[in-house]
Amino acid sequence: MIRGKEKIAKTFAELKARGEKGLVTYITGGYPDIDTNLAVLKELADSGSDLIEIGIPFSDPIADGPVIQRASYIALTNGVKIDHIFELVKNFREYSQIPVILMTYYNPVYRSGLDNFVSKAVRAG
Repeated sequence: MIRGKEKIAKTFAELKARGEKGLVTYITGGYPDIDTNLAVLKELADSGSDLIEIGIPFSDPIADGPVIQRASYIALTNGVKIDHIFELVKNFREYSQIPVILMTYYNPVYRSGLDNFVSKAVRAG
């Protein structure tokens, strides 16, 4: 099984070999809810995304602009936690092997513990 940066590097190498550009798409995890996220991830996979970035909702995403700030706020208000995002990725893995990148601030990683966060991310796929 190819994991992590090897999967991403392979994807971009394949695109380059075909002379194509890659389509990288983004969603905020848990916005508007986890079930909708899974449906959107599947649609992104079916619509040609080469790589999908999932933003882990954060309480103070000041560097992300108003749209992602609002989406994060709504996801957090709905009770979305990091473990929900890992479960989302795990469920998506049953549908597609498109590379997924988790975008987050370091605060949630630090609070989870770096080793714990990385371990859960790997297990999720």
